Amino acid sequence: MADVEPSTVATDRHDRQLIAALGLLALLPFLQTLTFGYVLDDTTIIRANQHIRGWSSLVSLWSEPYWAGGADQSGLYRPVILALFSTIWNAGLHAPFWFHLFALSLHVVVTILVWRLLRDGVGKWPAILAAAWFAVHPVHVEAVANITNSSEVLVALWTLLLAFLAKRAAATDDAGYAPTGVAWRSAVVLAAVFAAACLTKESGTVAPALVACWLWGWRAESTSRENLAQTISKAAERWWRVIVACVVVVAGVAVVRTIVLGGLVSGGTIAAPGLDRLSAVERVWSMLSLGPTFARLLIWPTTINPHYGPTFIDGSSGPTASALFTLFILAALCAIGVVLAKRGDRRVLVALAWMTIAFLPASNLVVATGQILAERTLYGSSVGVALLFALILDSVWRSVANIAGASAALIRVSAVATIVFALGLTGIRTAKFATVWRDHPTVFNQMVAADPAGYRGYWLLGMHQRGRGQPDSAITFLSRAYSMYPRDRQLLIDLSETLLERGDARRAASVAGGLMEWSSLRRQPEAVSLYLEAIGRAYGPDSVVAAGERLFAATPSATTALFLGAAQEAKGDRDAAIAAYRRGLQTAPTDSALRAKLALVR
Repeated sequence: MADVEPSTVATDRHDRQLIAALGLLALLPFLQTLTFGYVLDDTTIIRANQHIRGWSSLVSLWSEPYWAGGADQSGLYRPVILALFSTIWNAGLHAPFWFHLFALSLHVVVTILVWRLLRDGVGKWPAILAAAWFAVHPVHVEAVANITNSSEVLVALWTLLLAFLAKRAAATDDAGYAPTGVAWRSAVVLAAVFAAACLTKESGTVAPALVACWLWGWRAESTSRENLAQTISKAAERWWRVIVACVVVVAGVAVVRTIVLGGLVSGGTIAAPGLDRLSAVERVWSMLSLGPTFARLLIWPTTINPHYGPTFIDGSSGPTASALFTLFILAALCAIGVVLAKRGDRRVLVALAWMTIAFLPASNLVVATGQILAERTLYGSSVGVALLFALILDSVWRSVANIAGASAALIRVSAVATIVFALGLTGIRTAKFATVWRDHPTVFNQMVAADPAGYRGYWLLGMHQRGRGQPDSAITFLSRAYSMYPRDRQLLIDLSETLLERGDARRAASVAGGLMEWSSLRRQPEAVSLYLEAIGRAYGPDSVVAAGERLFAATPSATTALFLGAAQEAKGDRDAAIAAYRRGLQTAPTDSALRAKLALVR
């Protein structure tokens, strides 16, 4: 065996030391999360989720939506992350420690992969410093500290793995082993990783686009002067097998989602409160108005906010100054990127494309999603910011290299010391932000602190108090949330139920009446039952008949007919009760409850 060059051994050892340092840096700000419990969605997706219990669940969960058995069927299908949670749970590791360890480990691995990604286009030290910045970035807190949000981190891992596998496949092709393009074996492997990304979270669908951008332009200099048509043609010739395999994956995922969810996406709207009343154009303007907020979060978050509610887009559904400013900055950055690309440096365009494409699925620009903005969804985009940061550092590094004498070394040492100091401050801030996710009261109070005009923090504090058996305190918080935003359907349900439990049927009827403004809720048995039950307790059967008749005339349903019949029975009008049950059966001929009631009355 040939001797290995000493310089190569030293380089490998140095790289391993850098990797270890990066891993430690990614670990330290989040180390405290290992002592945290199950918070928010963790309680439903992991702690109380019977659908991940038993090793057989590793098969059955593939036929269940993400919120299996829950009230919120939001058109989400994420069997890969659920399978990993199931594996941890069924291995006997029920304590939240093990799930937090899983999330933290993912972040460490992704940080190291980001460094490798950067290294292909910039020098060693700019890559290390930019990856270190990524490791301690405060915007990552929600994705790392909250277990279920680690799906964002896992999607980033699949994307980076896809990039390195694609690079290796392309290198093999260049070496002459696959003269007709990337081989089928490589194509299948790449498609499998892509499928894992898609089935981890819906945002995984953009992974191939991110990888294509990185392969196209993340290198120090490009001598290619091909036009776009030539570039696409050559790419299609080389990658056609991969493209075919990925198309098959997309089609397969679409078919499975349709079978499991009953459609490609949710049957109803999943638009977050505040977005649900906007047209497509208004929604785009509203999201563009958040441009400065996105920039602040990606560069230097001043605080952590677990929920961005309607207050962030109120009055911004048109071409506001912030929206126009966002468009101007994006246009300017793209123009700079195009100019540099024409000169042979495509890296700025790659960084901008990565930031944009990674965030696109959660941006609300294409379709409305279940959140206006969530910090966890910026995890993938922050990789693009790391690319841009690495470019800036690389430019400075090369400029300093042109300075003669000891001045260059002094400048570099000073620059590194300054950046290391800034990284230390950033890591401390990230560690402080991470404490927010230690338990429910802390998260909910942070929502209130970060957005005093927002309603969700008060709502969740109310539900927390209700769960602790303190209905008076719960009603106080829920009523405050309701006064701030009386358009959230679930809030109306929770407040109505709490008021009923406390015996305040009249207020419950008033609040629940708001639910009937939505045609979809007039067809939902739980909402209709809550409304008519509150009416009956507050005002008696006559009021149930009056309200029920109006409701049945607008939206006939079996539930409304049941309440109408029961109210007529309470009044002693047997014939009217029979008529009500029969009208219900005309709407729902197979309803067993109506049939049973009709048989008893007869």
